Amino acid sequence: MQKCILLFFIMLLAGCAMTSPMPEWDKITKLEVTQTRITAYSSNYAYSFERQDPQQDAYAQYAGFYQEFASHIPGVEVNFVVKDEKVTAQYRAFVDATGLTAAQIERLRYHYRATIIEPNKKLAVTFNAHGNVIYIRQHPPGPTTRKLEKPVTVTINDNTKQNVSWAAPLMVPAFPLIMIYGCATGRCI
Repeated sequence: MQKCILLFFIMLLAGCAMTSPMPEWDKITKLEVTQTRITAYSSNYAYSFERQDPQQDAYAQYAGFYQEFASHIPGVEVNFVVKDEKVTAQYRAFVDATGLTAAQIERLRYHYRATIIEPNKKLAVTFNAHGNVIYIRQHPPGPTTRKLEKPVTVTINDNTKQNVSWAAPLMVPAFPLIMIYGCATGRCI
């Protein structure tokens, strides 16, 4: 009887086995920037982005962009695309083009690959970075981590395939048949 109960609980747990999906949004509250990596921290996750070349990566490009166009950025949008433990950060800055010169608009379009949302009014510049998602318990904030004055809300698109056992619901009605077969061919305890 104990074996039957044990088998029943094993099948029940197999039906519940699936990977935990990411939330639809998260709030980034802390940021750590080093020469080799940028890590954004929320309450449950750390999003770590490796810096291949600190002079040419997305963070350095954004720093130059922000230095020149900060007063013309009315809003931003941050999106994380997650697949398994990999993450791609898409930081999209909206630029108010009404006070810009033709040379500045040209620089936005060709240097930063800005897309036109409204002609002569609004442009969008997107920066991408690739990294890993880690549970915060596995990668706690370091000594150089700084708390953000205002938390940044990010939307998350989770493209991870869920490992749902499709056979588990079939096991419940099949359990009595498996038990009968087991008792018919061997000892039934």
